[in-house]
Amino acid sequence: MTTSAKLETWSRLVTGPRGLAGRLVKRLEEVAYGRRIEARTKDGRLDLRDLVVPEPQRSRGPVVGGNVISRLEAFTELRGRRLTRLDLSGARLPSFRLIDCVIEDCRFDGAVCQDLRLWGTVIRDCSFEGADLRESALGGTSGRKRNRFERVRFDRADLRGTVHSAAAMNSCSFAGADLTKVEFNGTVFEACRFSGRLQEVSFHRQGFGDEGFPPNEMKDVDFTEAEFSWVDFRGLELHSVRWPKREDHLVFDDFHPRVDRVIAFVADRTDLESRAARAVFEHMRKWSPPGRRTGVVNLTELAAPEFAGAELAARIVEILRG
Repeated sequence: MTTSAKLETWSRLVTGPRGLAGRLVKRLEEVAYGRRIEARTKDGRLDLRDLVVPEPQRSRGPVVGGNVISRLEAFTELRGRRLTRLDLSGARLPSFRLIDCVIEDCRFDGAVCQDLRLWGTVIRDCSFEGADLRESALGGTSGRKRNRFERVRFDRADLRGTVHSAAAMNSCSFAGADLTKVEFNGTVFEACRFSGRLQEVSFHRQGFGDEGFPPNEMKDVDFTEAEFSWVDFRGLELHSVRWPKREDHLVFDDFHPRVDRVIAFVADRTDLESRAARAVFEHMRKWSPPGRRTGVVNLTELAAPEFAGAELAARIVEILRG
């Protein structure tokens, strides 16, 4: 399909009557200018690969406190739509907005979807492999409806700066995804898989202000091929989590007694390494509920000179191993 045909097809999908998407997938082989064109990929999806949607524009808004507030205009917004079997691989969809929508069996592999925002939307059997999702809001709610992601692949996607409040992730994959400094506040994970380096990622049991939604219990979450770098778990018991199977990661049992012994060991020491270790283990202890039984530490980072150092780290490991 030509570039202009793809753009017109997209325009029809987002502005035409509801239900048009399904009809287009079935009959769109002469959509744009009355001539036959190849509208589908080999697997039967509507071919919108490499589609480029015009960038939204910023206009001058009111002056507040001496600062000009700009407004984002002319972005694509869908409400109450169902889109199925679209291939948007490599597309550019800046500041895309989805409200109370259902997106099924679509591909966004390698797409640029920065500033994507979802409210009360279901994403099912889709892939965002290698997609750029930076600064997107994936946890928005619509009334008492949250976003649901079912069997979605975020493998190698760039998720830095994404916002997650209330959402449900079921059977999703994050293999090699860049989640640096992402906070999963009220996101519920079940049967999800993470691999690769997780740097300063936070998983919370409940999002602030979203207590009415089900809590995150991290059921059957697989980290076996992940590398933890200051990964934080808040309010989570983690009974069914599968921990990293790396030689430089120590998984230890009897969580609370052993963490308490580490804190007691470094409590009266005044060197910087001991103070740093105390701060980390006190933080770990503060956010762990009474039912938590296991924990994990990255031995390489624990022994780093800027943290505990090799000698102190060796003593801490002895305590954690019991």
